[in-house]
Amino acid sequence: MNNNRAEMQVKLIDYASTPLEKLYAAFRTCYSSDSPIEIWDKIKAEKISHERVREFIGERLKTGHASPLEQIVFWFAIAGVSRSLSHQFVRHRIGISFEQQSQRYVKFKQERLAFVMPESWRRAGLEEEFAGLLERTSELYGRALKAVVPGGSSTPVLKSDEIDIAMDFDSVAKAGSMLGSGGVVVLDDTTCMVKFALRTMKFYQHESCGWCIPCREGTDWLKKTLIRFHSGGGVNKDIDNMYYLSENMLGRTFCPLGDAATSLVTSGIRLFREEFEYHVKHGHCMVGGMHAHPEIESAREATLKAGV
Repeated sequence: MNNNRAEMQVKLIDYASTPLEKLYAAFRTCYSSDSPIEIWDKIKAEKISHERVREFIGERLKTGHASPLEQIVFWFAIAGVSRSLSHQFVRHRIGISFEQQSQRYVKFKQERLAFVMPESWRRAGLEEEFAGLLERTSELYGRALKAVVPGGSSTPVLKSDEIDIAMDFDSVAKAGSMLGSGGVVVLDDTTCMVKFALRTMKFYQHESCGWCIPCREGTDWLKKTLIRFHSGGGVNKDIDNMYYLSENMLGRTFCPLGDAATSLVTSGIRLFREEFEYHVKHGHCMVGGMHAHPEIESAREATLKAGV
């Protein structure tokens, strides 16, 4: 049997004490001239027998008056039911509220997601097809998360195994990044980190006002180096030079743009250095088959002509 296939489980955690008495008091409030306090005092004084309580509740429920059922509270833990079934809870008059676990957030690190076999698929004899569909979905979901930029392009990137954290300033800072503007960018396994750094650097180089030399010259040099590097004309020394220059731009500009421009370069090299080294060895992206833009094509042609 597939270990990822869930079976329904229900466990009673707790319940409100004396539920029938509370339900009787709720009903009697609607059908008695006594105040709710007087009704409850009679119940506690046992002036009304348990048999009468059950009899009266049964009579009221037969009339279709079900709203007092909301006065009875039970706490259940339920596992192994589909999301579509759990969401049917809110359709009933008895006032169910619930907290729903999301596999997308709590189980994204597992190779395969657990699933509930729909009865309609079971009756149709399509259990194997459904299991295969979920296995394929799990595979694609795992590929969908390579890295995350948690606070916009000015913040360091985090790898997929670093993001099981709360989305607050302190937690993200402890993980090695910043919440920044909160502009979350999710990268899948088709994203080339060299191309990603280049695209970001082109933006910051264009936005630089040119007032500060570290920012003006640094962003321009990093952009040109990344274009040459991504085109296949890079050498191993470029990797350390880009990292060294980025670190030396930090804190040396009047505005934060110089600092922001370097975050994805330094974190990209630190966490995905193998992709940069792959570019040096093979002259193209390690993943994704990303198409080069005109500037890269021109740099590639120049590199080939120079015999580098």
